[in-house]
Amino acid sequence: MSESISAFDGNYVRFGQVAELLAQERPQCAFDDVMDLVKRAVLAGEFDPPSFEVGETREDPRNWLHMEIEAPRCMLPPDQAALSVRPKQLYEVNRSTIASVLVTTDALPGEWVEWEALLDVTAPRYTGENGFLALGSIPFRDFPERGRKEFEALLIPIEKLVPWLKKRGWTLPSLLAAAAAKRQGSNEASGSRLSTGETSTSEARPAGRPQKRAWPRIVELVRQLAAEHPDWKKRVLADEAWRRASRELDERDLPSVATIERHMVEILGGGSG
Repeated sequence: MSESISAFDGNYVRFGQVAELLAQERPQCAFDDVMDLVKRAVLAGEFDPPSFEVGETREDPRNWLHMEIEAPRCMLPPDQAALSVRPKQLYEVNRSTIASVLVTTDALPGEWVEWEALLDVTAPRYTGENGFLALGSIPFRDFPERGRKEFEALLIPIEKLVPWLKKRGWTLPSLLAAAAAKRQGSNEASGSRLSTGETSTSEARPAGRPQKRAWPRIVELVRQLAAEHPDWKKRVLADEAWRRASRELDERDLPSVATIERHMVEILGGGSG
């Protein structure tokens, strides 16, 4: 979770704003066409964080897209947890997380049951890339309004956006370029870096022993599962997160289920169960 990241942070911008500015500066680029390129790139994993080697920092929020996801009920006061539409918080996400949220919120074209088998890694008929390829081939205009808004609201670090635009022969829209240059100059003058108030997966890292390489992925999965299944017990969340991570990573790099469960408070920020 990255509560300090927002649309007002000069290091990040929403895809919808990027598409709108590009459409204004380039008459041949319609808003929906730019967003279709964005959607295809997201689902192709072009904005997913890179592979990390030992000693590298996976938790830097500038490696990630950020998405507003409903907060798990276990993290909210009882009166807020009872709301039919719950408060949202920003989470670091990759394409799998985004697709999972879109499936569970009925934000994809057609019926959600059609996509569950293609995008749910626990489904018997799950085939990996097929779901992402299918979604990538469906025009942005054919997505329901909720799905379009979710893609438009995704926050991307500007330093991640610039090389993606450059590959297409585009430059950062002038308004964003001016703001980015001003921000960079200010940072260089003050010698500042990201605010120490920013939160990331490092906050939930186990203390007292070296961090397992798979720990950041475990944290991401636990938070994703908690958002999708707010009524699950912590033991169930820990077990399912471990099981999913074991499909992606070497088991030698995984913490035990018991370790995950012990640190559930740090990962989710509180709650019972």
